[in-house]
This record gives sequence, structure tokens and C-alpha cells, in this order.
Amino acid sequence: MRKCGIAVTVFAAVIAILTLPARAVNIPAGIDCSEIPGTSDYLHGHRIVMFGEGHGTKESPATFLRIVCAALKQGASVAVGLEMPVDLNEPLATYLQSNGDPAARTALLRTDFWAQGQDGRASVAMADMIDGLRRLRQAGYPLAVFAMQGAGSEWHVRNDEKMATRIREEFNAGPTSLILTLTGNVHSMKTRPEWLPAQVPSPIPSYLKDLDPVTSNLTSTGGSAWNCRQDCGPHSEPARSGPDRFVVTASGMGDAYTGQINIGTTTASPPAADAERLH
Repeated sequence: MRKCGIAVTVFAAVIAILTLPARAVNIPAGIDCSEIPGTSDYLHGHRIVMFGEGHGTKESPATFLRIVCAALKQGASVAVGLEMPVDLNEPLATYLQSNGDPAARTALLRTDFWAQGQDGRASVAMADMIDGLRRLRQAGYPLAVFAMQGAGSEWHVRNDEKMATRIREEFNAGPTSLILTLTGNVHSMKTRPEWLPAQVPSPIPSYLKDLDPVTSNLTSTGGSAWNCRQDCGPHSEPARSGPDRFVVTASGMGDAYTGQINIGTTTASPPAADAERLH
């Protein structure tokens, strides 16, 4: 019973917007704005909802874009936080204001993060998700996007406290915005895992307890992902059972997350800059 109660709070922030009138704005073609079943139960207000993913899949960024679009469609003003270096904020802003043509995309992907990123955060799927955010902005939806990791060479260093600081700044700067973030799944844990080395910072929510964030783990039933293990590249993920696909359920990891969404079988998404060079 307790698990059901926990699951029912995951999307409190997202579905609080269902009490607002839906926006009469056209949805860009090809973007899924449908509500994930179960989210209509979340009627209590939280302003920060964090999503944890396994990097390097096609499905995680697509699911996150769907959630963002559904929130916008239902009337929310949304600020999207991404696990990318803060010095990418200016190139991101430039791209979001562009028409998304090949020259604009190439300019974005030539930045150091995209050119060097191999751990799944700089994937084709992430670039496509950002283009979806651009299209939503161009359609007139109130959407902001901010990078929140350390600058420069720190883009590959864990710095959860810095990311928490950026989220807090956004929280204070936009008192009516719903903040939706996408990070690696450990960054979004509400409790510090026992196996996390002592020198590694605690996950982001531990620095935001006073703001009462809710978290969701984007789980899968196996497949593949582009990530870094002994080497960086496409790796198989073991097949496993899971709850129904695209339904909000209680977390399968106890108090580590408020809830979870099974995104099904995943597909590896390669680095966007590498794919760009092939064309």
C-alpha cells in the first residue's frame, strides 16, 4: 500500500498542470505529447521533477521529450535542466533560437562537449531531443533550457552539488516554472547508495531537500546503450522483466526514487558529432 502511495506522488509537479487550461498551440509534427498513463493521479504541487536515465539510448531522451511536451500542452511553463556543462548554455540558446538547419546543428555539435562526448550524453538521440525542444519553443510554448554541470573540462567530472546549485538558481529565478531535469540515474537518487565511493558527491536531491524534489527512474527491459565501460561504444544490456511499458509505477529500488517508468527495450544511440561527420 505504501508503495502505491509513493508512486502516486512522482508526477505531482507534472500533472498539477492538468488543473490549468490546455494551451491552444499547435504541436510540432512528429513530437509525441501524449500523457503517460498514471500521471493524472498526481495532483499535488512539486516544482522539481528529476528523471534518471541510463545514458546512450534512443528511448530515454524521447520519453523525456514526451513528458516535457505533455506538461507544456497542459499549460505549464517549463524549465528543462540537462546534464551538460554550463558553458554550453550560450550555444544551446543560439540553437534554440535558430531554424534548426544543418548549419545550426553543426555549429552546436562542434562545441567541445559534443565533439568529445562518448558516454551517451552527447548522443544523436540527445541532439534530436534538443531539436524537439527547439521546435516546441518555435511553436510558442513557454520553455527554457539550461545546462547545469561544471564548465569546461569538468563536463566529465561528477559535481552533483554544482548541478543542485543550478537547479536552485532556476527555481528562484522562475517562481512559476515547472523544472524537469534529465541526468544519469545515480544523480537523481533521493538516497545515497551504499556502494558509492566516499569521495564521490551525494546525488543531487540530497542538496535540495528543502525544495522537496520528486524523482523518477527511467528503467528498461534490456536492449543496448552507447556508454563507457572498459571502452566507450555500444553495449548490450541484459534482458529483464519489468512493469508495463510507459506506465508510472512505484520505484523498484525502494526509497532511491519516488517512482519509475519502464521505457521498454532500448536501442544504442551513437555520439551525434560522429554521426554528423559521416554525412
